Amino acid sequence: KHAILGGTFDYLHAGHKLFIDAACQISQKVTIGITTEKLLRQKIHRDAVQDYKVREKTLKDYLKSKSWLNKVSIIPLVDIVGAGFEKDVDAIFAIDESFNNAKLINKERVKRKLSSAEIIIVPMLNAHDGGFISSKRIRSGEIDRDGNSYFNLFRNTLKLPDELRPVLREPFGGVINSSEYKKVKDRNSFVIAVGDIVVANFMKIKFQPDISIIDFRTYRKPITEEISKLLPNVDVKAKNKHSTINKNAVKVFSSALRRALAGNKKYTILIDGEEDLLATPAILMSPLGSVVLYGIRAIGGGLVEVTEEKKEEGEFTYGCGMNMYHG
Repeated sequence: KHAILGGTFDYLHAGHKLFIDAACQISQKVTIGITTEKLLRQKIHRDAVQDYKVREKTLKDYLKSKSWLNKVSIIPLVDIVGAGFEKDVDAIFAIDESFNNAKLINKERVKRKLSSAEIIIVPMLNAHDGGFISSKRIRSGEIDRDGNSYFNLFRNTLKLPDELRPVLREPFGGVINSSEYKKVKDRNSFVIAVGDIVVANFMKIKFQPDISIIDFRTYRKPITEEISKLLPNVDVKAKNKHSTINKNAVKVFSSALRRALAGNKKYTILIDGEEDLLATPAILMSPLGSVVLYGIRAIGGGLVEVTEEKKEEGEFTYGCGMNMYHG
């Protein structure tokens, strides 16, 4: 008769929808709690979590699309229990990760001389890479809301088709000059820099990007000793031929990226070949809210603020287009 469930419902995804559907399909009344800022302190990439009002509106829009809005009440969650003390609650919906919270709600109900509610576990959905679909993985840049893996776009070595060359000459985001790098530094974002000159411009202002990708070349010629002295020490190496995105180079980048996100160390990747096109996996695989800068010949530095929209645009333009040309 009355089911309750709760969650952050950040970047409402396929797993959320399965969870909500399970409760709404068999319940006369449903109360959904949305996590407030007070409970977000332990979230990974918390700064990328959507505002409460955005999450509430997205949830309401989904419920409306399923004709369930009239039987659902949405409340802000300031603690684990939420609506758990209402007398008529007879079911608590949970996923494996929140099972202990459901047991805690029942424990508190018994203390108040209320009957225990049935706990119904809804399985989490698998993403296409075998892991679970979660908001955390969406925020960290691993998957999209449907569970598609950005890493899997590069499971083969890709060769740049001729028709995409003009596209890549155009800035994918904004353009900045060397005097504007300090603004990027001051934003306190996760920063990935692709290109020796881009990295050197950061090092000039005493800032090392979280991930630096270099090849000791600019305009396909060796860099000067002056620029070389500015560059950070190399941590890992990878091979990537001109006009390609090598699958093994992407693996090296992915590994460095995840290690950098998990700790405080910054990584520099030296490419044997050419690093230019590695800006593509950098944009697609980096966390939401991060910044990718890359060199654009005769223009300056291209700056991309990583959002879902930019990932979708990049996936279509670069990922899908380049998948026609497996190396």
